[in-house]
Amino acid sequence: MILINFFIAFFAIFIAPQLILYYYTTLRFSLILVYGFIASLTVVWFGLLISFYLKIPNIILISIIWLIMFIEWYHILKVKTINRKKQTQIVIKSLIIAFLLLAPVIIHYGGTIFWGWDALASWNRWAIELYDNKYLPIDAAYPLLVPALLGFFYKLQGSVDVWWSAKLLLFILPFITLSSTIALYYEKRDNTYLWFALLLYPYLLSSTL
Repeated sequence: MILINFFIAFFAIFIAPQLILYYYTTLRFSLILVYGFIASLTVVWFGLLISFYLKIPNIILISIIWLIMFIEWYHILKVKTINRKKQTQIVIKSLIIAFLLLAPVIIHYGGTIFWGWDALASWNRWAIELYDNKYLPIDAAYPLLVPALLGFFYKLQGSVDVWWSAKLLLFILPFITLSSTIALYYEKRDNTYLWFALLLYPYLLSSTL
């Protein structure tokens, strides 16, 4: 049940905004990815703040995310959508290429949970504190964006016993970055974006995920 809650939360927060923008707007796919990701992070941030200060029980948050998922599916399936035949090819190509490029990173780091002692171990520890509605900055306040992301999803999955789900969230930013850059190349046919993706790729492979 923990993983079911996680994947429903993942769909409702990270995938549904992309689908809604894709089906109901005329934005290019590259902009859909960026705007959808901004919307997702905004929901995560305000969701954590509200649940943190109001001490909302996890079961209520889980119930809300299930409700949001059903509402989003209803609108996506029932409402007449914009015809995007040409952009569908760009979407498929961009997502497949980005996934294949990041596959080595996921395979190399995916089997180890938070192997980096400093940043990732700290992020996860702080995320668990936020999951417990605690904020303990000690001598200096620590950065909250990534811990907030992990902590809020811990709340939505209802447990901190499963950590690999939080590790999966850390691949979202490089995936969005590569996908949007590749989409820009297909949309503009400008080699600048292709070179940018190629130069960015080694950094994504070598960065501490």
